[in-house]
Amino acid sequence: MKTEEFLDYLKEGESENLEFKSRVSGDIGEEICALSNLDGGHVFVGVSDDGGIRGCDVMASKETISQHLNNITPPVEVYYDRIEIDEKEVLIVRVPESDYLCGIGGTIYLRTGTSKRPLSIPEIMSRGVETLLFEVDKTPTDQLPDDEYLEEFSSKTRGDIDDLHQYLRNMGAITEEGKLTLAGLLFFHEKPQSTLPHASVRMIFQDDSWKRFSGPIWKIVENIENELKGKLALSSIQPGFKRIDVYEYPIKAVREAIVNSLVHRNYAIKSEVFIELDSNKLVIKNPGSFPPGTTPENPNPIPRNPIIYELMFQVGYVERQGRGIELIKEECEKHPFVSFNYELDSNFTTLTFKKEVESLSKKERNILSSLSEREKSASEIASELDVSKTTVLRKIDRLKEIGFVEKIGKGPATRYRLKEK
Repeated sequence: MKTEEFLDYLKEGESENLEFKSRVSGDIGEEICALSNLDGGHVFVGVSDDGGIRGCDVMASKETISQHLNNITPPVEVYYDRIEIDEKEVLIVRVPESDYLCGIGGTIYLRTGTSKRPLSIPEIMSRGVETLLFEVDKTPTDQLPDDEYLEEFSSKTRGDIDDLHQYLRNMGAITEEGKLTLAGLLFFHEKPQSTLPHASVRMIFQDDSWKRFSGPIWKIVENIENELKGKLALSSIQPGFKRIDVYEYPIKAVREAIVNSLVHRNYAIKSEVFIELDSNKLVIKNPGSFPPGTTPENPNPIPRNPIIYELMFQVGYVERQGRGIELIKEECEKHPFVSFNYELDSNFTTLTFKKEVESLSKKERNILSSLSEREKSASEIASELDVSKTTVLRKIDRLKEIGFVEKIGKGPATRYRLKEK
């Protein structure tokens, strides 16, 4: 660490990521655990609480810290640096963020503000689920499955199942005693929210009114999709004399995002999934961040709730793991008005679909205007607009994907026309 950076830290003072210590005390291991379980940070040994430089014996301090590190499980590897100010040495201990919850003597610590505290059992469970230490969907309940939902699952599944109950026991949706696990509860019980109240979705509208969706999660998906189709406006473009309408948000992408929010959320966090409809954006916010090693740009196949994922896969609500974000991206790229982005923090994932000011490109509008007169071949359009046939075909492919144009005929007789909505 450079001197200027060190002095900047001193000016800012202690924080969630920075601890000052005049000397190595008996709680140094707990401090390192607390930092590692948050986002990582630094410990400055030889600095008083008010930022005054006291100096320390660097070698002796490192030896004492190393002894305390031996008590941390799983181990935390720290990195040392030293700096000298006014002939006083300060030991800098860099603490990386841990992939797993670490503790001392069975107690797990977390940094809160400028102090540390032990985590409660519910907090440990929540963070354990977040880091994939626990699979909360395996948790047993005292609820029995509803035959109606078992039959519907059996009728929709991708393959033949000879013994449904044994199949679900092997999967982990039902216990050996015939009771539902949490995954089974969310799929095969009429009112899973009676046991897990936060396993619902709340939709908030522009006027601040709201509606809650409850029941099995696959029913929630269907009910929300129907609600959105009734609420979302149709955006219009006017190419020539003919108007073409398209939903203001890509329905397939929104549906996939809703499925993801229910399949991959952290059910140990006691919060609903939220959907917010605003004038220029649709926001889906679910408890839980992406699993370690997974990002929106690199959606590795690591399901947080593997049983829930498998159940939804069997009845066709999800495809292969990691494909969901690709689908959302593809649908938004095809849509003329919408982009999307993810925001992640330690407890929530927020996906925002945003309506852009930009619409279709000038060439795409010109093609639609040309086709508003009558059906035409690609060569006719190219000649009329004074562009290459290759360009016209490329633009028509996108307009077909969006749903504005359709192809008729084959070979030399191929023509294109505006698609009726």
